[in-house]
Amino acid sequence: MGRIAVVMEHRNQGLGLAITKSLFRVARHQQLADVYMKPELDDLAKFTQCAANPVGPVFMEEGIPHQQLICSADNAQLPDLSYLH
Repeated sequence: MGRIAVVMEHRNQGLGLAITKSLFRVARHQQLADVYMKPELDDLAKFTQCAANPVGPVFMEEGIPHQQLICSADNAQLPDLSYLH
């Protein structure tokens, strides 16, 4: 999973979280064991609920440090992603 964008006039309606949950459902339906995510480094603490583990080095994207994470596709405990709007 990379960036998830919501058109500005549709933000703050929980669409980012709904999209993320849907992507996890698709991963389970496709029988994928893991999901990879690329959150901003400042948001890593939010991913402890889904037992995400860092993969590889910190990298820059659009001038912002990110860390790739791996999380079990079966894990239903998604972090609080309300910041995704």
